[in-house]
Amino acid sequence: MAMSEAFSAPTATLLEQAAAACDKRGTRLTELRREVLGLILEAPGPTGAYELLDRLRARRGTAAPPTVYRALDFLQDQGLVHRIQSLSAFVGCVEEHGHRHPAQFLICRLCGKAIEIEDHGLAHALDDAAAKVGFKVSGATIEAVGVCETCRKDGKYGLLFVNKKTLLPPPSNIAVLETPQSPAHQCCKADRNFLVLFCKKELLLLHRVR
Repeated sequence: MAMSEAFSAPTATLLEQAAAACDKRGTRLTELRREVLGLILEAPGPTGAYELLDRLRARRGTAAPPTVYRALDFLQDQGLVHRIQSLSAFVGCVEEHGHRHPAQFLICRLCGKAIEIEDHGLAHALDDAAAKVGFKVSGATIEAVGVCETCRKDGKYGLLFVNKKTLLPPPSNIAVLETPQSPAHQCCKADRNFLVLFCKKELLLLHRVR
């Protein structure tokens, strides 16, 4: 049984659409490329290259980083995946008619979810702004960072670093903390809207998302 046959029925359908789109362009979705695309499509969120490598090794027994990167390069060139720069991760984008479009993402800084939108007005606004300074846009990936509807409803806390009295947005690789669990954390003040924690070298502020 081919490796790609182990994917769910919806993913298998998308893989067939991707293969057909490649055939029309005179390219080929090889078994490895198909498998990498399938892993991205079945992932619950944006997936990094090394996470893909680990999953490939679990399925195949062996896989080398260059082969994964070459497959990702191909998939990006074909418009079958997008790379989210701020997360260093990939999301699938297989459409029935195989047309390409500007990549626009809304990224939740709490749960890491990436929501792709297709707003032609946004794309035209960028083209118009570029044209005013004599620039022609050939490709663009727009990444807007904020808080998704689910996290807002759940009332999750967003982690902010307090360093020299400056509040900074949380790095994408920092996990959301609902309550202080680590012994390194010592609660110093809390109310309905914020929770301040002391760590060994820095002050942390957990601010409730409204």
